[in-house]
Amino acid sequence: MRVRKKKNGAARFEAARDVITEVNKSAPERVDIKNILSEYGSYRLEVGCGKGAFAVENAKRNGNVGFIAMEVVKDVIIFAAEKAKAEEISNLRFVCGDADVIDKIFDPDSFDIIYINFCDPWPKKRHAKRRLT
Repeated sequence: MRVRKKKNGAARFEAARDVITEVNKSAPERVDIKNILSEYGSYRLEVGCGKGAFAVENAKRNGNVGFIAMEVVKDVIIFAAEKAKAEEISNLRFVCGDADVIDKIFDPDSFDIIYINFCDPWPKKRHAKRRLT
């Protein structure tokens, strides 16, 4: 489903910069999890967090685990970040970037668990290169 452009989207994205790290797909740089969430020994990643319901709920239930939620669409990650900030969740941070470069963004063995919920299937044969799984 396509998400429409959000009114004041750029301003809302900037207001949530303290919980969002943006990654450039053409020149991805490593994201050091210890700088984003330093006090946790265990980390989990959700790829394609959408509006953040799964990530926010898991972060609330597991306060001793650091959560990173990744989403490519800026207008969608705004909802997730605002939800986490409103509920004052300190163990959840967001990465705005494409999952194609996940191996360039994070170190291997950074996460104990990786969640991929409802990824785009790209069922046609010509779309095979776009499939995440």
